Order: sequence, then structure tokens, then C-alpha cells
Amino acid sequence: MRTASLLLAFSLLTPHASLGQWVVRPSPSAELWYHAMALTGTQGFGALPLYDPGYAPAVRADRGRRGIAMTVMERSGTEFRMAFEADSAFEMLHFLPLTAVSASPDQLLGEVVPGVGYALLQAPAQRAILDRFAAGVLAEMSTWRDERALRGGTAPAALAAIEAKWTAIAAAITPYLARYKLTSGIILPIPGLGTDGRFVPASQGSPALVAVQLPRDPARAADAAFFAVRELCYPAVREALKQPGLEPRDRREAERFSGRAAVRCGAILLDGANTALAEGYRAAFLPAGGDFGAAFPIPDALARALSAAVRQP
Repeated sequence: MRTASLLLAFSLLTPHASLGQWVVRPSPSAELWYHAMALTGTQGFGALPLYDPGYAPAVRADRGRRGIAMTVMERSGTEFRMAFEADSAFEMLHFLPLTAVSASPDQLLGEVVPGVGYALLQAPAQRAILDRFAAGVLAEMSTWRDERALRGGTAPAALAAIEAKWTAIAAAITPYLARYKLTSGIILPIPGLGTDGRFVPASQGSPALVAVQLPRDPARAADAAFFAVRELCYPAVREALKQPGLEPRDRREAERFSGRAAVRCGAILLDGANTALAEGYRAAFLPAGGDFGAAFPIPDALARALSAAVRQP
């Protein structure tokens, strides 16, 4: 999404990753924001969902079992979804918390949202919608905090599993990471995100950021590391799409086209690095099995261009 480049201008409260190192860490502020976005049911028009389609129903089912009534955010979700999908300016909401991943939830809502949000949303009607949404997130925060505490935050076991898997992946694709200057950054596993994650390149002294889905099934937590591979394939996808005849016709086609291409790029990259990891990658994106190429179709010419883009020069 073009919004990611706009948000590079705002590098607030974002820590530096150690030189030459990727770290896996939680971000409560990003978790709260994306929790609220997932409750709206917003999905975008890409090939993969921006938010886990099963997340909101799972939250409501859990709250129902505990006798918790629908929150303001749950009741207003459809209204917000329709507003967001009617105006492409609101695409910035999918990246906004990544401008301040070290902020507390209170700082996010009190400082970052009005600061960054108002800078990018100029129309009074847009700002009014943002204000209503931020108020809904604030009202949601108490319930969300209680639920996060019940599950122990982002479980250390999940973070350890992701870190271990990522360490193996990074070792296998070191030449690729070096080629595209992706040798350090932060991976944020976020409940509620879809398999279409978020990638913000390093800029102005801030590290690269990758926000990916933390699967609801604890046994599949390590899949988050495979989702990170897809996000880090976007530089290669952009390189491949420069080839004549591969340019998408419009922005919507570009989202769908590049989304599928990024999934396939990750498989191509790992096929050439580690067969076992490549199999795990395919299982993460297609857990029920089946024809991977048919599930994420791209032209043969693009597959060849991706192979060239991930090869060591």
C-alpha cells in the first residue's frame, strides 16, 4: 500500500534494532489498535486478508461465554468498516501504530493518533471519523487489557517459538537479506492480523518493521516467522514487477497481483535455501494442503522474474 511510504515520515518512539540482528518482540499499542481494526471486519481488496476473518467471531464467542456484553467497538464495527472502505485515505490506519511501536496504548491514542492521523487526514469529515474510531478504541481498551492479562500477554512460549523459527530462516536466506539490506529489524507478532501483514522499510535511523499474524492456535505460533518471509519478499516483488509486460493495470490489481506474488516469492526463496523450511512455509499459508500454485496463481513470466530477483547476483 502507498500509505506505508507516507508513514515513513513519522518515526515516533520506534526503537533501534541491534546492528545485523532481527528481534521478535510484542507491541501492546499495535496489538490494541489492530484488535480494534479486526473487530470492524475491514479486509481491503488484496489477495490475502488484512485481518484474521475468524478473530472477531472468536472474541465475541469468548466474551459471550464470560457474560460480557458487546462493546462500543463491536456494535460500531460495521459503521467503521463502511467508512474506511469508502475512502482510500483511511488505508493509513493499517500502518498507523507502526510509527510508534514502543508507545504505550495511552500514548498511541493520546499523542500518535491525533499527531500522525491529523497530518494525513485533512478533511474535517475524515478527522471526525478518526476521532470516533479513536474514542471507540479507548472504550475498548479496558476489556482488551483484561483479556490480554488473562492470556498472559504475548506468551513467552509463542515468542520463543517464533524466534527459533526465524533464526533458522534468517540463516538460510542470509544472502537475500544482505542483497536487499534487510539484515536487521523488528518482527511484531500481532493477534488479529491477517496473513497479509505489514512491512515498513528502514528509514531515517529507524529499523525495518514487520507486523505479522500471531495465529490463534498456540501450536502454530511459529508460522508467524513464515509470514515475515512473505513481507520481506516485497522488495524482490517490486524488482520483478519492473519487467516489461508485468505492470498491473491499476492500484487494485496491483494489490492483488503483488499480494499473490509475495506469497509465491517466499516459497521460491526458501525452495532454493532449505527444503524443509519451504515445506513449512507452504503449510503456513495453506494449512489444509492442496495445490500451492493454484491457490496463489501468478503468470509464469512473473515466477521467472521472482526467481531472478531472489538469486544472489
